[in-house]
Amino acid sequence: MKRAFFFAGLALAMVFSLNSCNKEIENTIPNNGVKEGTPFEIIATPVQTKTVNDGMDTKWVADDAINVFHAVEGTTDYVSDGEFTIEDASTNRFKGTVSETLDADKKYDWYMFYPYSSHITTPANTKTGYSVVGSRNNGYQTQAGNNSKAHIAGTNYPLIGVISSVASTEVPSVSVNQVCSFVEFNVTNNSSEDLAVSNIVFTATEDIVGTYYINFVDPENVVFTPSTNTEGTFVYASDKASLNVTDGEPLAEGESATFYIGIKPFTASSGTLKVAVNGYEKELNITKSTSFSAGKIKKINFNYDKEPEVLPVYDNTSSDYTTGFEDGFTAGTVYNNTLEKLDGPENEQWASFFGTVSTSSKLVGSNSMQMRWYTGTASSLGYARTNFQIAEVGSVSFLAAATNNLNLSLYYMTEDDEDWVLAETFTLTSTAKQYSYAFSAPVENAQLKFQIALPATNPSSTSNVRIDDVVVSKDVPAVELASIAITKAPTKTTYTVGDEFVFDGEVTATYTDGSTADVTDDIETDGATVVASAGANKTVTVSYTEGEITKTASYKITVNEPGASYTDVPSQTITFSALNYNNGDVVEEVSGTNCVINFYQGTNNNAPKYYTTGEAVRAYGGNYFTVTVDEGYQINSIELTFASGEGTNAITTDIGTYSNGEWSGPVQNGGIVTFTIGGTSGHRRIASIKIN
Repeated sequence: MKRAFFFAGLALAMVFSLNSCNKEIENTIPNNGVKEGTPFEIIATPVQTKTVNDGMDTKWVADDAINVFHAVEGTTDYVSDGEFTIEDASTNRFKGTVSETLDADKKYDWYMFYPYSSHITTPANTKTGYSVVGSRNNGYQTQAGNNSKAHIAGTNYPLIGVISSVASTEVPSVSVNQVCSFVEFNVTNNSSEDLAVSNIVFTATEDIVGTYYINFVDPENVVFTPSTNTEGTFVYASDKASLNVTDGEPLAEGESATFYIGIKPFTASSGTLKVAVNGYEKELNITKSTSFSAGKIKKINFNYDKEPEVLPVYDNTSSDYTTGFEDGFTAGTVYNNTLEKLDGPENEQWASFFGTVSTSSKLVGSNSMQMRWYTGTASSLGYARTNFQIAEVGSVSFLAAATNNLNLSLYYMTEDDEDWVLAETFTLTSTAKQYSYAFSAPVENAQLKFQIALPATNPSSTSNVRIDDVVVSKDVPAVELASIAITKAPTKTTYTVGDEFVFDGEVTATYTDGSTADVTDDIETDGATVVASAGANKTVTVSYTEGEITKTASYKITVNEPGASYTDVPSQTITFSALNYNNGDVVEEVSGTNCVINFYQGTNNNAPKYYTTGEAVRAYGGNYFTVTVDEGYQINSIELTFASGEGTNAITTDIGTYSNGEWSGPVQNGGIVTFTIGGTSGHRRIASIKIN
């Protein structure tokens, strides 16, 4: 019955009727019993009753499937007949096969359960094959728009049917009933601002949603047993049922709308029920026994009379706002909170959703703010926000780390903003790093929110983001020159003493706010001085100045004596598999003809090594190697051949040009060309080096 439920009328009691009548069909089979494995049919028709819900209609749809069981009349030797699938929705007819031969002289009791699960093997289920009731214990139900019941159908809302004493010559026709109870929340907005209902949480006196083993042998007394972990120390059921509402129209003052949650039936004889709308919670004290019955809708009226909150303002004009989530905060262990949790000093509280201040995996000190993401509630992105305004926000800095490639978005909202404004999304790593954001101009009386941002592919397990050492300053940091880089290598790197120096590359400046600019036309170099004397691998320094800040970059050139000529090294290919290395040997120096190759560990913890897998030298991110030509000789080109299974680390050289494994020079007269493996992880597999 998933995906195709239609309701009409004011619902006080929930019952189902598929059709006012079934088509005339043949409901008998030959009077000689049914053999094991014989195709068999069952009719599953929800009971139709005349109530105020007359007109509520449900329909089976294609691909619906049910579990079917049978037992000899009056016995408990239940036999699972496995999966029956809908054959004819217009007649509610399901088709499958019986698991044993039916005796023509006996009658049978029949049981059906929706949704189908191969793990459910008996209607007297107490320990195998759980079913979701309403939602998982850490999940939520979703209603699209106001006043809609369309969502309270499908696999999270089980159906059962039992019929007794059916002759083996008859096709069982089973009346189907709801297992769940339903709660209708009639929310009336009596506040002075429009109300867009986005979340409702209903807290009961016992568990009401989660995963359960359902025993429905007696359909009038269905037994729900919560599932647990293997040790039995954690119950996958909750006393809180949460509803998220999407695309709901805002309610003006005095307007009302209805919202629906499916739950496990229960009776509240004492205690307190709680209802929270958009985090505004009210209590309902139980004065007499109140039943939430299967197949019925219980109405609860909610008067939303909360006036707009006046947030305190933190004055950071004389000193920065700072917090490490230590003083005034209380660490917690519940991370799947669907209501905001307030914590922190008076007038400086933070509100967290799917998160809490925690001692677990803290970044510094005793606590960090931790926000969680769960696979079962993928659209719930944990966040932490200030429940106060900050007088002037010019810049924000913080420490952060994440698991499973989660990222973090920083938002702000001023008194003039109707919603949160995205400032920046930061790419996090698994190790704690400092991050910062500078506004173009200070924003006044602003709240801040830090929220999980998902990567391109969702994680496959529970993940978290942690933040700490948050600093909010009124000052906007001055944008200054941070560095320069040669972003396009010069094509001329070989000179003769006395040549005019030419720089035909490109230089890019990077600023403290992360912006960049092409400054090629404004650089200075010491190239004229460098080409005044001969030498191999001479350094040319490029400099750029803004105000009182000067940054430099450099590259290598070769300067030859006038009239000098050099002999090309013989063409040669150095194949590492032919050099008698053992698996795992460190590779340091390989001699060629009139040249030598040297490998270096560089900044990586691993030195370059030869491995038989791929028959290649593995050069790791941060490793480098050099090719040195003998005096009187020159190398014009170098070609690298890679083995399969390697990474994608970039390779750069300090002289000449390099692209896709091919370097062109020349390098002459004792000169050296250096190949650097980029990155901090991964590796390249170099099978051979050809030198010409």
